Amino acid sequence: MKSIILFLTIIASSADAHWKEKIQSLYELHNWSQSLNEMVLEAASQCERTDNGYFKILPDAVQKIDLNNDGELDEILNMGAFRCSTSYTLWSTSGGSRRVLIVNETVTKFMAKSLAVTYPFGDYPIVTILVHGSECGQPGVVDCVVSTVWSHGKFQKVLTDQ
Repeated sequence: MKSIILFLTIIASSADAHWKEKIQSLYELHNWSQSLNEMVLEAASQCERTDNGYFKILPDAVQKIDLNNDGELDEILNMGAFRCSTSYTLWSTSGGSRRVLIVNETVTKFMAKSLAVTYPFGDYPIVTILVHGSECGQPGVVDCVVSTVWSHGKFQKVLTDQ
């Protein structure tokens, strides 16, 4: 599995133009998608608005991996790897944290405790997500897993009667 782990630390600033310039330089440095840049910019701004906090992204926040078997690297953002010096709960809860899959600027979000990309059928990637029990109609302490695949321009989810 190909993945690139990126490390980034951003110190909040009150000037939006300053933030946009920083994010643009990050985009150029890491070759992030515009969607990912916008989410990082919004998170940094949200942290700054929370009692002038300092924003930091841990090394495992962004992975680049082919999610749709087209040979191009897509992005997985783990917002649980965002940190704000003035709040520990902006992006994570007992139900996990927001995980964002970005393929060709198409953004798909999941609330997840964990996420894995596997290849049980050869080169075809399947994303398996450990979610809060409420996603399966159960109490939060009940383990629940959902899987998704990219098909016809979006991630397809299994739907069940509960």
